[in-house]
Amino acid sequence: MKISNVIKTKTKGYVWIDTCQLTNKFGNLIDSMGFGNQDAKAFEYETMVFPCKKNGDVKDWGDLDHENYPSEKKAEIGHKTMIKKWRNK
Repeated sequence: MKISNVIKTKTKGYVWIDTCQLTNKFGNLIDSMGFGNQDAKAFEYETMVFPCKKNGDVKDWGDLDHENYPSEKKAEIGHKTMIKKWRNK
């Protein structure tokens, strides 16, 4: 499962909002070492927000916001919630 959207915010320009299942062993290792999303759990789901250009090119991989979810259904709902949150920033 992977959902991505580029959102224009009210005052902060554009952000890329990405939701996926954490199945990448290297990514899971980076998270567990404290270099990525420290709250992430392997094989669960996360939404992360990054500053980007209008076309979606990420400007900085330091996340602006993130949320973790135990199920795909909660991740889908969380992605929509994150879009609403960032549209109003």
